[in-house]
Amino acid sequence: ASDWSSDVCSSDLYVFESCSFSGNCPPRTTMLSRPWRIYAKVVLIRCDLSEQVSETGFHDWNKPESHETCYYAEYACTGKGYVPERRPDYVHQLTEREADEYTREKVFGR
Repeated sequence: ASDWSSDVCSSDLYVFESCSFSGNCPPRTTMLSRPWRIYAKVVLIRCDLSEQVSETGFHDWNKPESHETCYYAEYACTGKGYVPERRPDYVHQLTEREADEYTREKVFGR
């Protein structure tokens, strides 16, 4: 498995910063991400997550092998959908220093 956690400029990376995730579906019925094939890298920084987001937040689509190839992380999110203590072990809670690595320059390689 590659070290996705340190690959800030990966082409498979989605970073959401200061976004609001909301909707009109029933509470706790929406996931933030799932593996495409067995790869994904999604980082949420200071996002507001509504009650529509499942307490687990992310789903592995019953592909336990994706725990080694996917990378899901959050930092300083808020809202009823942000329940870090209920996230699966494969979801990372970033430190401020780790979150600071996700700058536009690094993400877009410029």
